[in-house]
Amino acid sequence: MGRTQPSYTYSLQREIEKLERILSRASPHLLPILERAKGKIRYFQNASYDEDLSPSELLFLALLSELAEGCKKWLKDI
Repeated sequence: MGRTQPSYTYSLQREIEKLERILSRASPHLLPILERAKGKIRYFQNASYDEDLSPSELLFLALLSELAEGCKKWLKDI
């Protein structure tokens, strides 16, 4: 049986907080990327309703999407 929505949301929030702590110590300039990726989490959560994704995998997809968009904009500018 899968996780309940509040449990999943709590686990996801813990993953985000963990990354925020690490980034604030190691690479604070990356915090805005994480912040923008947080806005994409619900999109990927809805798209993966029939898949068994962990909160860290969901966060990874959101980050990957944000990074890909950033690269696409960067390549367009050069």
